[in-house]
Amino acid sequence: MVYLKQVGYKLSNNNSQFISDFLNYLSLFGEVSKNEIVLQLSNKAFFPITSILFTEVNIPQVSFVFSDGRSVSTNITNTTNLSKRSPYLYSPIPLEEFIKRVGLFKLKGIDHTGFNLPYFKGIHPKILELRERVKKGCLYHTFPKHLEDAPWDFILPGSPEEISGEAEINYSLNRKPKIEIVSFEKSSTPLIQLDIQLEGSYEGRLKIFPEAIRVPEMRNLWVYIQNDYGIDVCFVLNEVSNKDWSYHFAKDRLF
Repeated sequence: MVYLKQVGYKLSNNNSQFISDFLNYLSLFGEVSKNEIVLQLSNKAFFPITSILFTEVNIPQVSFVFSDGRSVSTNITNTTNLSKRSPYLYSPIPLEEFIKRVGLFKLKGIDHTGFNLPYFKGIHPKILELRERVKKGCLYHTFPKHLEDAPWDFILPGSPEEISGEAEINYSLNRKPKIEIVSFEKSSTPLIQLDIQLEGSYEGRLKIFPEAIRVPEMRNLWVYIQNDYGIDVCFVLNEVSNKDWSYHFAKDRLF
């Protein structure tokens, strides 16, 4: 069967120091080669893998590559011709400064990566298109459960047998890193996010990152990083949990 083999983010390679710092910080949880990191999966039998590549692109992109070589790509950009400021208060900080401060808390894992496409009436047409073109080749879900008009889509890593239906999906297993695709109505600025787990507590990070968006009900912080890509780049700082949350998606896969 044909399955989704890789989800790859592509960013401009015009800032060598940013690239070096970014790859070095995440290298404990990925295989780094020249200007690229391929993130480690929680299970070697799972797909898709996630990669982040710094290359010759003018607009941030993400590609969905299938086992037969076929690929689907989209630009991470604002296509609405509208401008809308985020209702949240935050200030981007240099990547070097983020790494300096976050070093107080050991990186323990990467739960998911994701991207937001701005859209202000329903679900972004490109995301609806992506659903149709990739859902049969992966474990594609919407969240909240049961709502196909939900703005948050997730691809859970899974085995080819689970994807094809030959094996039952065990939602109690750790499935990392997931991929999140968001139809975003709160801001016209596109976003790439990396949701990471760190030692230490939410409270311990509040004073360290006063520029971040605080989400106390989720006990996480959204730290925005200065960049040259024309989008927001954000690290979401979460506490360590021994229990994965893939169980929230049980029986709500889109085919």
